Amino acid sequence: MPSRKNLAHLRLKRAPYLMLIYNVLGTALLTVGVFASLYAGCLRPDLRVTANNLSAVVNGISTVLLFLFIDPYLSLLTDDAVSQRATEADFRRTIVWFGVSRLAGTMFAQMALIPGAKVIAFVARIL
Repeated sequence: MPSRKNLAHLRLKRAPYLMLIYNVLGTALLTVGVFASLYAGCLRPDLRVTANNLSAVVNGISTVLLFLFIDPYLSLLTDDAVSQRATEADFRRTIVWFGVSRLAGTMFAQMALIPGAKVIAFVARIL
């Protein structure tokens, strides 16, 4: 178990809150995309093929979100740590927070499953 001292050091001085939120959203979309489209097919059996094909759209959106925002940020952060423009402690702290945001995105995906399936079923009906 981590000690209280280690947990106290997890405070971010310059927290990348927007990047952490993007990471939560991207992870949630990536996690829930396939399952929500399968459940949307159960909600609307007449549109199950269209709903299942919409999982690629959801996963594409999450991939673009992670590719455009998260990957460049982490690459720049790694470069800063290697070239010693950022301390190793700040780098580790930020990586831990990105791991926590990934876990939060997975938890958020659990809550977004049914609403996401309803949205996919609605879009499938429109298409």
